Amino acid sequence: MLALEVESIHHIPDQRQVVVNLQQRRCRDPRLFGRLSGPYVTLIDWEVETTTTATTITTGNSNSTSLHDDDEHEHEHEHDDTNYNHHNQTATTTVTTMLVGTYAVPSPGKYFIEVIGLFCNGPQWNATFQNDCMEDPTTHRLTEDTAFIDVVNVTDGNRNGNTAMDMDLGMGMGMDMGGHYGHWKRSDNDTDNHNDNDNGNDNDSDNDSDKNETTTSPLLTRYQPQQCRTEVDLESDRCQVAMSVEQFAPYQFVTTNNNGESRIQSQLAKLQGGSDSDGDSSSEGKPKSPLLLCFIGLSHAREMNREVNLWLNKWNATSIVKSINIDAQFPRLVNRNTIQSKRCNASIIAAGQWSAGRKPPGGRYRGLPPTTFDDYQTEVRDMILSLTALTRRWRFHI
Repeated sequence: MLALEVESIHHIPDQRQVVVNLQQRRCRDPRLFGRLSGPYVTLIDWEVETTTTATTITTGNSNSTSLHDDDEHEHEHEHDDTNYNHHNQTATTTVTTMLVGTYAVPSPGKYFIEVIGLFCNGPQWNATFQNDCMEDPTTHRLTEDTAFIDVVNVTDGNRNGNTAMDMDLGMGMGMDMGGHYGHWKRSDNDTDNHNDNDNGNDNDSDNDSDKNETTTSPLLTRYQPQQCRTEVDLESDRCQVAMSVEQFAPYQFVTTNNNGESRIQSQLAKLQGGSDSDGDSSSEGKPKSPLLLCFIGLSHAREMNREVNLWLNKWNATSIVKSINIDAQFPRLVNRNTIQSKRCNASIIAAGQWSAGRKPPGGRYRGLPPTTFDDYQTEVRDMILSLTALTRRWRFHI
């Protein structure tokens, strides 16, 4: 539906902006997702511009009064006067007329652009979104599959003091360079003159524009079509094309100069020579207990835990840091006693998918409606307050 409401999409190169103009029909609060793909990948950060219209509705109640004027001749004159009580009610309507997207990439050149509509009318903060429908993923793309823009204004990934958006080099992280870890870069178009160093750092973004023309495949959003769950269905082209992850293979995450693997390994070396997992200073000759990272949640947390363990094994750091997963479907089920019994030094909590999503029909929480945003905020706040008490007992970070 949202695709029918788009009036125009245009690019403002010098401002690093993509503007989507909408017609005012049914979609009054649309939500978009946008991405550029080329030598680097970055998300588009959207802001809405709205128009508010006021409509005055006038309602009135009439009261008829008969006035009699009697004279001495008993001649009666009757006069009807109608008095109106007017009631004006003003109704305001706010609709989104334009969405302005801002991007940031470290290299100029040709970038494919994808803009898709997520919602015609998006979820509201304090209302249930159980009946809010997302756009059909087979028709939600607002741009052509091979649409592209020419990027001329780029960020400088080697200087400090930029704005938050200037530092957003492909991760959607509004942070300055001191806290920015890196960005996603296409690696299959490297040449002999282009080499990332052994730490995965990227030092030659100036040369990337020379290789843009070799990037011929846009990075399009994957999705799982209907009836793509059984093994037979998953073998069909209809399912495989839409769900394929092969398009992501050319992209690798590269770190900035100040946050490379060498820096991480340096920090690991410091941990190895520092205090033990209980926060007590290590005495000479006493074996140090490794720091324990706890990923709390379900599938997303388990995958993060798996990836972290792969990195720890690669760095031979399992004697310094260990990583485990603790199951919890919802923020209210994050159990601080479990965290304490496991003696977690740091916890990364990913408990949101079950709150927002449809519960398995055969599971314990079947039929439970999605958690509204304000209720979820309350759950997370209560969870944090409960876990904060642990920080007073030993070294523990959330």
